[in-house]
Amino acid sequence: MSSFIVEQKTINRFLTWLYWLPSNEISRSSIYKVLGKYKLDDKNTDENFKKLGQDMIQMNYDAVNYRYSENKKADEFKLEDEKVCIEQVLKSLQCFLYQCYEGTIDRKKLFRDLKKVEEIIKNMIIDKIPAYEKAEWRWWRMKQKDYKAEESGEEKLCKDCQKLDCVGLVTLKKGYCRNCGVKLKWMKNKHLKLWI
Repeated sequence: MSSFIVEQKTINRFLTWLYWLPSNEISRSSIYKVLGKYKLDDKNTDENFKKLGQDMIQMNYDAVNYRYSENKKADEFKLEDEKVCIEQVLKSLQCFLYQCYEGTIDRKKLFRDLKKVEEIIKNMIIDKIPAYEKAEWRWWRMKQKDYKAEESGEEKLCKDCQKLDCVGLVTLKKGYCRNCGVKLKWMKNKHLKLWI
């Protein structure tokens, strides 16, 4: 695996996006909290963002120096505006982190914090996917159908749940099927008797 110093615009894409992230965006507070050391909400935001950028580029140099047994000094970071979409921000951040994954760099607090921010950005992207938006949130439906026991006296799962093979899954609400919400009483499961 080779390693290289990323262009400053790679870091600037992330920082510009972070700078212009609307204050009403829920994820903004999470990201700013993760990067709390830099006090990105302060009045001196330009200096704080520049400090974050300088620390990022220093970390990149540390990784490359480790990889190639060199001792190069980091360039001075110049904070510049970059017009970007969130997908490009994620890709740029991932590229940066990949280039920093040398030696013990991944144990540095900044690296770990940026990995957390990467996850937050991924979730922001996922939240905007139409198919995700339409997907059902609840993990079980609130159907309150009466369940009829078979003549043998053993309780069985409803037909749908038998197909899903959910026998033996414990629910949060005792006596209801985890998958469909059908009310159940008691069932035997090979070796154990338990509520499902």
